[in-house]
Amino acid sequence: MLKFPRRRGQKGVARQGDTEVLFFTCATGMYENFVIPYIYFAEIHNPHSRYEFIVENGPAFVATHERALAWLKDHMNVVPTIRDISEVPTRPHMVNAIRFVVEPIQTADYVYIGDVDIVLLENVLDHHRPVFDAGLPYSNVVRPGTSRLTGLHLAEYSKHYPLGEIDDLVRSVKGDEELLYRITERKGLLYDSERLSAVLRGRSPRPVHGIHMSLNRFPFWDRDSRPDWELTFPYAQRAAEILEGEQFASLLDTLHPGPRLAIANLFFIATGVVAGGEESFRRYTQQAAGPTFSGGYPGQGS
Repeated sequence: MLKFPRRRGQKGVARQGDTEVLFFTCATGMYENFVIPYIYFAEIHNPHSRYEFIVENGPAFVATHERALAWLKDHMNVVPTIRDISEVPTRPHMVNAIRFVVEPIQTADYVYIGDVDIVLLENVLDHHRPVFDAGLPYSNVVRPGTSRLTGLHLAEYSKHYPLGEIDDLVRSVKGDEELLYRITERKGLLYDSERLSAVLRGRSPRPVHGIHMSLNRFPFWDRDSRPDWELTFPYAQRAAEILEGEQFASLLDTLHPGPRLAIANLFFIATGVVAGGEESFRRYTQQAAGPTFSGGYPGQGS
């Protein structure tokens, strides 16, 4: 196990109390290329958070991304915890489920278990805070007609962990989202998704909070038939603004070819969308005018 302890107050960066959100997920194979961009965009919009990732080979990952990790430490005061997949005692049927069956080393008030290939462009907790103010233990929805919670799970840390005895579920449940559902159900935390909708009062119950650059998705597609990047014009504007900035240019110089080329897809699509203008974007995508930060399609896969 390779752990980088979080260091506070470095280079004069102010820390305001305890860290509220831990971003925790698994990144294996080609998805390891999203880890550095994920941290960068998440920290911009969720400052003073913590980050923990399970990768295939911790020491190899650190060696490959040494310059970028040093940049994150020096410029954003972020030192993520990098863990090796060999720590997982009982392997689930799907690698996507590893994030749901391993307990993080770091702690926080809340844990956000998400997808590493989402470029986060919003403050995650701000949207969901009414859920926790209402006393609910997590913010997520059951996909209609299924026994599956979606793969984007924000939970109160002290209620979600410890996971308890789940080895039998890990061995028997094949789907990652069903496994999360069964674990939540066993802990006695599962509740009707209608309660979530009532608390959020018109807000999306399952927002993506950014652009989902999945390797299994096209940037644009008919979302009734398959999910796409869930790109909106305001998201494109925000991404282009960041990627064309001096700070990201500094980070870009440190990136290994994998993450650099992964983010190149976003750069050229986002800047192209902005150059084409909002009217053309709406005409092609049939999206409504104005900000559309709702994101998320509860009936579709993540």
